[in-house]
Amino acid sequence: MRRPPDGPGSGGGGAVRSSRMRSRNVRVVLAGLAGAAVLAGGTYLTRNGPVGGSTGSPRDDAAGSTTAAGDAAPTASLPALGTLSDRLARLPEVAPGDLAGLLDFGGSGCEQVTLDLTTFDLTSTPRDVCAVPGGRFGVRLRDVRRSPNELGVVDLAGRPAETVAVPAGWDWWGVARDGLVFCKGSGGAGRLRRYGGGSSVLPSCPLTQGRDGLLFLGRDGHSIVDAAGRRRAAQRDRISRFASVRPFGDGLLALDRDVFGPGGRRLASVGDPDASVVGASRDGRVVLVAEAAGTKLLVYRDGTPHDIDQALATRGGLVSPDGTRVLVQRDARLLIELDAATLRPLGRLLLDRRGELLDWRSRASG
Repeated sequence: MRRPPDGPGSGGGGAVRSSRMRSRNVRVVLAGLAGAAVLAGGTYLTRNGPVGGSTGSPRDDAAGSTTAAGDAAPTASLPALGTLSDRLARLPEVAPGDLAGLLDFGGSGCEQVTLDLTTFDLTSTPRDVCAVPGGRFGVRLRDVRRSPNELGVVDLAGRPAETVAVPAGWDWWGVARDGLVFCKGSGGAGRLRRYGGGSSVLPSCPLTQGRDGLLFLGRDGHSIVDAAGRRRAAQRDRISRFASVRPFGDGLLALDRDVFGPGGRRLASVGDPDASVVGASRDGRVVLVAEAAGTKLLVYRDGTPHDIDQALATRGGLVSPDGTRVLVQRDARLLIELDAATLRPLGRLLLDRRGELLDWRSRASG
């Protein structure tokens, strides 16, 4: 596999290889996920039947075979001989350009890393500065860890910019692109203290934030809106402040079991009341779901669930924006590429350092 040259795009001078890729990541809050299913005789079994049968080269057989009726037949997962480690080692390495889009990773500290899957170029931020994508300022990691009464604002190089005191009676919620967010209780008032001075009232204490900004519970209690009041999601029942809300991909938003697209249009809904959405294609036809117990990942294709084997996914995963591929984490360093239609392993991507998958978006999303 070709090796890109060292340089600014390689994330601090480290060369990126598909099997030894420089990656690591961020975010002040990360959620851990896990996956599980059944492995029998070298064939992966789903709740809707086996995914297996061939023992050819995983990438050579990616298109699979057809039945007598001309329909696509299930294809094999991995050759049955040898230990799981042996079988995973025989998977071809993912090379630059095999996959498309941008991968965001989280790891130790507050470092944020984005991997361009077309070129394997990396961009990253310092691990000791907690900031959001697109922001020019953040806070020192040591302040995040100790939750002090005052916060040291720094630029992305760690140079001090100002010190902000936590207002009496308020709690520090977190870092936004334009400033620091303070709340009076999780369901109370919210305020943005802007970098450099000045502040503004927020609709309420935020639920979360995505690349486009902060998100809030709507006044009706049945919707999620942005800071301008534009609806991003809505449900018939009232939305709990403890609901699972996850912005991801190309303007998508997961609310518990539902996936919403730009403009708040519902794209998909999964049937398991205890499941939560962790990723989806931009059209919502392929949805990655984690069961509440944190022991199983499933892929919903056009509303039909299929289990992902725990031998392949022990941590979490993501769906490509076009819905053709799923990346799952075997461990903190090893990612396995799956065909979304068959859940058949196609390749492996090994990180040089520990990380957590956060998002998979297209280059057009920025």
